[in-house]
Amino acid sequence: MFLQYYFALGESDTAAVRRVRETVRYFLGCREVSTAESEHGFLIVPGHPVDHGALADLMAEAVRNVGRATEVPDRHLITPMLGFDFACAWDKATAPVCPRCRTPLDGWDEEDWMYGAEPFETCGSCEYTALAGDWDLTNASFAKTNCGVALLDWPNLWEYAREVHEHALGLIGRRARYLCGAVG
Repeated sequence: MFLQYYFALGESDTAAVRRVRETVRYFLGCREVSTAESEHGFLIVPGHPVDHGALADLMAEAVRNVGRATEVPDRHLITPMLGFDFACAWDKATAPVCPRCRTPLDGWDEEDWMYGAEPFETCGSCEYTALAGDWDLTNASFAKTNCGVALLDWPNLWEYAREVHEHALGLIGRRARYLCGAVG
């Protein structure tokens, strides 16, 4: 099972619901289109009609589940997440990676962030220092947020549909992040 999370760190204000709704609406309007012209055999195309009933149902469920942690969204291909922190265990997960020199964070312990405030981390190689969420979290085992959208078994948007990926990050929030991986 392949999961992708588009989420915003530290987002829990009233505008978070609107940002999540707009991100879900965007994904509901995306379609996978087979094409001989695509190097990978498919293309994700946004801008298709949106089922507004599905959007309302997904958002209503997200509001009902506020405060309930969900590790793997296994009920919907698109799952909005509001008002709770989430952690994901991935096959072959890695520590966050330094955005400057690409060195994995030495001694990473996600429990510091899981049970407390977002910690500052320092790279042992280049001495880059920043909040944990400002490191590359793409294949990390954990991220904490109150505002996000999970995609279940979609094609890897970061790799195969870069424009869709970038647009989704722009919709979700100010400190937008992406985390992906297979669930074991």
